Amino acid sequence: MMSSQFFVDVPLAKRAAIVERFWSCVSKGDPCVCWEWQGRKNKLGYGGFSIYRPRPLRPLEIVSHRVAYSLAVGEIGPGLCVCHQCDNPGCCNPSHLFLGTSAENNRDRANKKRSAVGERAGAHKLTESQVEEIRCRYRRGGSPQLAVEYQVDATTILAIVRGKWWSHVPVAAAEAPGRLSGERHHAAKLNAATVVEIRKHHLQGMGYKRLARLFGISPATAREVVTRKTWSHVP
Repeated sequence: MMSSQFFVDVPLAKRAAIVERFWSCVSKGDPCVCWEWQGRKNKLGYGGFSIYRPRPLRPLEIVSHRVAYSLAVGEIGPGLCVCHQCDNPGCCNPSHLFLGTSAENNRDRANKKRSAVGERAGAHKLTESQVEEIRCRYRRGGSPQLAVEYQVDATTILAIVRGKWWSHVPVAAAEAPGRLSGERHHAAKLNAATVVEIRKHHLQGMGYKRLARLFGISPATAREVVTRKTWSHVP
């Protein structure tokens, strides 16, 4: 019988129908093979099952293999994961499932080397070739439009360039500075020639507020440029 943790708000008269509806979405076969979930799945391949409860309660959404385990084996303890021996997220064969902690589940995933990275990740937006192109173009100063062009945010571009994300795609030494500076920084408003002009105007007596208005930056930024707190690599 399905564990009480999923049935707590469901009338007794409706429980058998829920169980029948669940197994009708499972392609049962030999005990040794995977029983594939035939209903909806998320981007990672895990099945989803809804248990409808009396109003005003919302439907209870559960991943299908947890339902399969609770039906065939029993209660799932607090904080426990239902893990796959077969490494198939859509499998609902109870003989392929076992309980484990989150840490044990992560270790099992790592041991099977199935942690999704790069193009294998279900929610990825980029390909490895695009990642290489982003790094190359960023190095040449094409950063402002990259986020828009590849439909990601600026922090994603920066993480890719630094090798923090998509780290399995090799980053050339010249492409992986510890800290991006100057025109290569994703938020840069200035370039090396402008920095030289700012310092020249300051030497001629122009204050930080006037510099800010002239070059479209803040007085604090003007001060940092002049004192070489930023753009220190520009002579």
